Parts: sequence; C-alpha cells; structure tokens
Amino acid sequence: MNNLIICPVGNPLTFDSRFDGHWRHTKQNRLYETLVFQYSDFDPEENSYDFLIKQKGFKWNLAKEWLSKNDYSKYEYVGFLDDDLITDIESINKSLLLAKERDLKIFQLSVTEDSDVFYSILRHRNDLVYAKTNFNEVMGPFIHTSLLPIIQEFWNQYDIFSGWGLDKVLCDITQTDAAVVHEYQMYHPKKHSSYDKTKAFKEMDLVTGILTQKFMKEKYNVDWKFTESQKNKEMVLKI
Repeated sequence: MNNLIICPVGNPLTFDSRFDGHWRHTKQNRLYETLVFQYSDFDPEENSYDFLIKQKGFKWNLAKEWLSKNDYSKYEYVGFLDDDLITDIESINKSLLLAKERDLKIFQLSVTEDSDVFYSILRHRNDLVYAKTNFNEVMGPFIHTSLLPIIQEFWNQYDIFSGWGLDKVLCDITQTDAAVVHEYQMYHPKKHSSYDKTKAFKEMDLVTGILTQKFMKEKYNVDWKFTESQKNKEMVLKI
C-alpha cells in the first residue's frame, strides 16, 4: 500500500506526549511518503520528509500545481495535511488500512477534544470506529486518487488559494461520502492567526455559490444549492 502526504512546512516539528514521535519522521514502517513544500526561510528538519520542494504558496494551490504536473497513479490515497497537525505514524498507517478495508474514499482522523476545531462532528468519540459524514475539514483530509481527476476538474475553474469552501462541497462534487476515523486521533493546537482572511472568505463565497452550482449542473445535471450542514450519516460503533 503506497500513499502520499502533501504538507507545506514553515515551522519546526512540534510534539505531544499522547503520540509516539511525529508522523513526518521518515521511518521504514510507514505506508506513506511525504512531499514537503518549504514555503519560507525555515529549513525542515532532516529525516522529516521524503521529497522537498522549495516553493512559496499555500497548501492547496501548491498541491493543485504539483498534481497537474506529476503522475500520482502509484498512490492509493493522497493526504493534504497542515504542518501544525500532530499525530504519529501508527495512527496514520492504521487509518489508511481501515480506509482501504472499508472503502472510505475521503477521510480524516478525528481531532482530540482539546484541539482547535470549529466543527463538532470532527471531535474524537471513544465509542466509534468511524463515522460516515458529509464533511472533512481542509486542514487534513485524505482523498483516494480515483477521485482526484474530478477534483482537478473542479480546481481548473478557479485559482484555489486558501481552500476555504472546498471542504463544504467536496462530497457533492465527488458524489462521495467522507468519513471521520474515530479509532485514531490527531491534535490541532490552538494558535493565533494574523493573516488577512478577506480573500479566503471571498473564495469560500465563490466556491459555495456560483462555482459549484455551475459544476454540478454541467457534470451531473443537478440543480445544486449550498446548505450549511455538517452531519454524521452513518456511525460504526466499537464492539
């Protein structure tokens, strides 16, 4: 099983005692490779990536450009993770195996209870293995490569910058449920953000409005209208 995680890096690795090391450490037992974009003057630590590209930008526009120019067919899943997410190799490995076993085409790890996250359905539940949902957050989804051509087709309609809004329409444009893997977790630390979000909000309005309406009509002949709703659709309980 071969997978890829794309991650822009501009800060040192951070750790949490709840996890065994860090998911970006290049140990032999991984079921994935890491492609790191160095977008600032910070040099990522040795043994924290498989491939390094020095290029400024944001995660989603960097990913869009790289996927359009490279053959990713050898990978089953591509993950799109922010550099401040903390988890470990075992958690990602086992989540990937679970996703393959249960045919989960879009998924993310649940987030710890003390994480900085707005959407409650993403918070870890100890009674669940996973839940099928209509939403994964842009900070850390994994997407099966069979769906990437559809997503690339959608991306070609606009200049993706922040990724805001993509998570709210991802299941619709791919006609695929997402999943939150509660068996395993990741920690998203709280941090102060100072960048101007005006452009990101405009992007979200575009994506959740006319852009997806047009895409859904042309691709699926569906009269689509955005509804703000993040919900569990099916829950698999621990035995």
